[in-house]
Amino acid sequence: MNTSNYDLEDNIISCILQNNHLINELYVDDIAFQNQTNRSIINFFKKFYKEHKNLDVVLMTSSLKETQQANFINYISSKFDLPAFPALFYEYQESLVEKFKTKQIEDLIDNYKNSKIQKDTLVEKILEIQNKELLISNNYKKITPEEMLKMVRNKEKNLSFSRLWKLNSKLKLKKHTVNVIAARPSEGKSALALNLFLDLSRKYKTIFFNLEMTEEEVYERMLGIEADLPINLIIDPTTEIQNERASKAAKQIYNLNYELVNGSKSLKSIRNKIIKEQREEHLIVFIDYVGYVKNKSNQNDKERIGEVVREFNDITKDYNCTIFLVAQINRNGADKPTMQDLKDSGELEQTADTLILIHDQHPEINTPSKQIDLVLAKCRGSKRGVAIMAEYDKERQKMDIK
Repeated sequence: MNTSNYDLEDNIISCILQNNHLINELYVDDIAFQNQTNRSIINFFKKFYKEHKNLDVVLMTSSLKETQQANFINYISSKFDLPAFPALFYEYQESLVEKFKTKQIEDLIDNYKNSKIQKDTLVEKILEIQNKELLISNNYKKITPEEMLKMVRNKEKNLSFSRLWKLNSKLKLKKHTVNVIAARPSEGKSALALNLFLDLSRKYKTIFFNLEMTEEEVYERMLGIEADLPINLIIDPTTEIQNERASKAAKQIYNLNYELVNGSKSLKSIRNKIIKEQREEHLIVFIDYVGYVKNKSNQNDKERIGEVVREFNDITKDYNCTIFLVAQINRNGADKPTMQDLKDSGELEQTADTLILIHDQHPEINTPSKQIDLVLAKCRGSKRGVAIMAEYDKERQKMDIK
């Protein structure tokens, strides 16, 4: 990692501000922070977190003298703007220790060259520096039995649905997970994603990365679901009642807590967007679909998608977000799909917390509304292989659970 000491120090502090609990995973001694301000801030963070169990910027600022508050706010703001990644927190620390030791050895060599120390002293001090751990004492503390039970019984860890509560009674979807929706072409994977997206937008901040459809198509489908009207009647209503329902649905969608992001996107741009948007509250992210996420140009599809999925998994663990990935099933036919049918990547099968495969048992039947199966190929909150019956109205893009 070709980064200066001060850059590494700033990145470590930025990571702690993004994920407060990382202050408990800071293992390097304060002496490794050569910038005195950074060292003082780290000590301040430790004391404040020990007392308050968080690093709330407003509370920290109010605890300071008025003459210190403006400088503190400017300092904190500059750290929030850094491109630091909590997933690299340990790597930042390792690099900081190595650079600190290198600087100490270089200073010793300069002293030797200037005849300030003897050769034996030089060798002795270099060995001492190399063997020095620069670790802080282990401050891990077991949680109490009461804290343990409170943690596992916390209902806030589960996602909360409105219209699709029957589906989640089977899925038991949790926050900070990667969930995959997969189907063959035109079997309803984007429809299911949009139904979930609209439902979750009623309670959570949500982002839909639309990498496949036009913006107009997405809003057509959202209006069809919300108004419970065929899309052709949304576009060209034949009665005043239909027009009123479409107008009401548009207002309802407008008032939801969502953002629609259209067009091709790289893994890096999606990551940066998530990091920015998840700071204030839990963020739900939909990506339609994962096969279109760009990454390194020299990767084949399997390598690219594999790395993308692993990175999204890291993001859900390092940041306050839950991710839904839309994926494509690899083969055609009417037979029941399995995890092995996922296109271009076994990483989806391995990484997903929940994997929903849409199965249309009768694709030859072309009716506006039909029954389909949502097969739980992988589900940490339920049994594998369970099929949930759903009614899929293609004209409205609406899915209802039986």
